[in-house]
Amino acid sequence: MSGIYLKTCGFLYCQEEFYGRKNQVYCDTDCKTHENNRRASEARMLNKEYVEKYNRAINILRGVFKPDANRQCLVPKLVMQQLNFPNDCPFTPMKDDRYDKPFHAIGPFAYQLVGNNFLIIKKRKYGTSTL
Repeated sequence: MSGIYLKTCGFLYCQEEFYGRKNQVYCDTDCKTHENNRRASEARMLNKEYVEKYNRAINILRGVFKPDANRQCLVPKLVMQQLNFPNDCPFTPMKDDRYDKPFHAIGPFAYQLVGNNFLIIKKRKYGTSTL
């Protein structure tokens, strides 16, 4: 017995009862390591999904972007849906005085929905907050 408190191991797949310190969570270092690895793996999977959506959105925008003289283009919403554009993709909100609504910035592009079209513009500098 290494402590006076009856505890249940915090490792999801162990749940063994043990005696330990008041703040002890795991029955041994192996369970602590396994639980930390399990949590890190879940976090990596969430991050991977985030990055995949972000990259897919940039690739779709790059493929449909055919700029006019003002470095912008209109793409029908239906075309973006057919290309499976990820509407829940992470973006940075951006404002420009030339346009009345804010844009959703993703990588070197920014877009906003105008009627049934996506107005897509290319930012002046990659990574900046100015259009």
